[in-house]
Amino acid sequence: MSVAYLLTQSSQKKLPSQKNLAVLESLSDEVFLTKKFKLKSKLVSERISLNTLDTVETSEKGKAEIEFPTGEKIRLLENSKILLDEEGNSLNLILQRGEIEIENYGSKENFFISYQGLRMLLREWDAFKKHKVLSYEDQKKSLQSFQSDHRLSESYVAELIQNHKQKFLQCYNKLLQKTPGVMGSVTLSFTIEKSGKISNPNIASSQLSDMDFRSCIFEVLKRIEFKAFEGDPISTVIPLNFE
Repeated sequence: MSVAYLLTQSSQKKLPSQKNLAVLESLSDEVFLTKKFKLKSKLVSERISLNTLDTVETSEKGKAEIEFPTGEKIRLLENSKILLDEEGNSLNLILQRGEIEIENYGSKENFFISYQGLRMLLREWDAFKKHKVLSYEDQKKSLQSFQSDHRLSESYVAELIQNHKQKFLQCYNKLLQKTPGVMGSVTLSFTIEKSGKISNPNIASSQLSDMDFRSCIFEVLKRIEFKAFEGDPISTVIPLNFE
């Protein structure tokens, strides 16, 4: 099952290119990669390129190393999860769970780490870990940078969709029990209001017409809630491919 979406709003944002951002190397047998807009993770057994909005996750016994073209090298420790995002010339590593170690700081100046609502430069990470918090001025500056964009970023929407992938798959698994081998796509369309609530939801499919399946997908969709943002409501289209 894969997922992609198109955001349409008053100020169009160019989607990031698919250039390679880094190279991932597994240091154990339990490192997993979820490519952009995919719901299924795959086990990493060799060196592989990472792109914008890719997610890397380690198990309780897993470790991985991520190396960037500008020399940065980061080790992802056990039971950890990161998401890579790129905005303009800035690179953002979002630590969603666990711990990382910086093995080489490299030469990129606008390389950020986001963790628990705080965004800091890569070179500030070790100080943050050691002292638990940055100095007041650095913390204030980082928080201002983190909160400067009040729109819904592509990485945020992708992460939220990823968080609901198991629920979408549960709907599909129930359908497979009724109709073994069935495959197809569903197009979800809705509006994200400034409050973060979803309005005008609609489900369309020319292949998967089972009403119980569609009702299940609709219930998952209704329970997704985005954070509040500034600007105009966002019309959103999400094609879900079930196979």
